[in-house]
Amino acid sequence: MIRQGPAWHDAGGEYECTGVRTASQGDERSPVRARVLGIPVIQIMGVLALVTVLVYFALLIRFPAVLGSVGLAQAFGAVVVVGVIGVIIFYGARLVRAQQGIDLSRAYSEIPPE
Repeated sequence: MIRQGPAWHDAGGEYECTGVRTASQGDERSPVRARVLGIPVIQIMGVLALVTVLVYFALLIRFPAVLGSVGLAQAFGAVVVVGVIGVIIFYGARLVRAQQGIDLSRAYSEIPPE
């Protein structure tokens, strides 16, 4: 078997993996670990994205004509439907993979997931 990436070694009857970087062992130069005033940049970006969405929705409520012939309730309904579909797909994939013996939560124990 040809395998690129982590190396597997026999360590006294058990296999150990070398060459894998976990989130706690990550590279300090990674943009995920970058900080501004002691706050992780990824958190700052998340807050900015949330503020942008809230401003967008506030503008839609204030100026509903922007939506054209679609009503405000339909627009918000579409946003909710997309979010619900995303949650259904995530948990559906998690259930299918669990039945196959694959723990998807382990995919997110490493940043970025490989």
